[in-house]
Amino acid sequence: MDKERKKRLQTWKIILSDILIVVAVLGIVTLLSFIAMGYKFNDDGELDQSGLLQIETQPTGATVTIDGADLFLRTNTSRMLSEGEHKVRLTKEGYELWENQVKITAGRLYKLDYPRLFKQNREKKAVKQFSDKGLKFLSVAPDRKSVLYQEVGSTNWDLVNIDSEEAETVKLDISNLTGEFLGMEWSMDGEKVLTKWKDSDIIVYRLINLRKPEQSMDLNNEFGMNFTKLKFASLSADQLFGLENGNLRRISLVDKEVSKVLLTAVGDFYNEGANMVYTYTDEVGKTAVGFYPEGGKSVFLKNIEGSSAQTFLSEYLGEKYIGILADGKLVVYQGSFPTATSGLDNMRVALEREVPEGFSTVGFSGRASGRIIAARSSNSLLTFDAEREELFTFALNNENFTFADDYLIADVNGSGELYLRDFDGTNKRRLAFSAAPAYGATISRNNKWLYYVSSNVNGTLELMREEI
Repeated sequence: MDKERKKRLQTWKIILSDILIVVAVLGIVTLLSFIAMGYKFNDDGELDQSGLLQIETQPTGATVTIDGADLFLRTNTSRMLSEGEHKVRLTKEGYELWENQVKITAGRLYKLDYPRLFKQNREKKAVKQFSDKGLKFLSVAPDRKSVLYQEVGSTNWDLVNIDSEEAETVKLDISNLTGEFLGMEWSMDGEKVLTKWKDSDIIVYRLINLRKPEQSMDLNNEFGMNFTKLKFASLSADQLFGLENGNLRRISLVDKEVSKVLLTAVGDFYNEGANMVYTYTDEVGKTAVGFYPEGGKSVFLKNIEGSSAQTFLSEYLGEKYIGILADGKLVVYQGSFPTATSGLDNMRVALEREVPEGFSTVGFSGRASGRIIAARSSNSLLTFDAEREELFTFALNNENFTFADDYLIADVNGSGELYLRDFDGTNKRRLAFSAAPAYGATISRNNKWLYYVSSNVNGTLELMREEI
């Protein structure tokens, strides 16, 4: 009996030991989970939840100071912070400082991934000397690898590789293109431009293949249609959306075919790839906003009181965004794109704000990221940050601003001073003193150089490059 009793006691000891080990492991896992979720005890012994601040800079290696305390951290890095506002300061030897307020939400990630620090002493070089007649236009590719320009009186377009040390130039003969050049849209890969011309009082669209000019085409002649608007409908730039007399069609540049009419009574449209948001006149004569999904059926979104609206859409971190600027109000919806059965029920209102008269949308900056929506009046800019769901409004030096990268806004004042600032209007920095106001600035894709057009004392223009 004693032997059996000892065996039972030994068995219970083993079971109890295993239970204690399991409880301890579960306790440790739970504790670590709470720590990972940002929970900790405050000075009063109460349990608080923090948020995670993730900091990425260009260049990396910046020293991080938060609320005046040097954390001995270097970017790129992350830090748990208590809920509320904190002042972040980023410094790096030989570079101008960056600082701003961040608002941390408990249990949420705050991505501070856009700060750019500029060298205090930058090497400057003129990479192109323009003729004394000036420039007819200058345009930067969306991938920030190329600049396309035409000098006044020239029958060539010059394509400059701004991502290389040599800044190689390819000349394109456009002497056979007649009419007044009105503007262009780049393909996302920077290989093609969809150009708009006025020739004998007729609007003409021409697709120019910058790498293979022999594959360029006059779209009006090719398809026998007089388009009022054409836009790329695919990232590969092999499809277009075309609007003629209110009828919208899809055009295949590979098969050289035009689809049947997809939508009627269309006033205007904004698309990202094959997804589109558009305005149209409904059966009772009212202006409405609709959504046309890739490969789907058109969806009614809402009626508007006025006769016109500006629309845009994008995607950021997997979330879809639709924006409507109408009736003096900017509304941004976020969620899943509408369907024929859901309408806007799939989306929540991320922003609804009265907008001063005179603002017009310019869509999303940095279309690869889709984070920033911008609208402008003559000398003011309104930006919406999809990451923070905050709206900012600030004054510009002139209406010819550009996005130097996905997050930096560049503009030039009347004295030729070039300023770059973050999309929320903060960290305004003067980087040049002789810039031409009409052209803004851009940062090359490799993040090595800042490009802008400089105006000399004799009135001639140069394409300047500064190593940043």
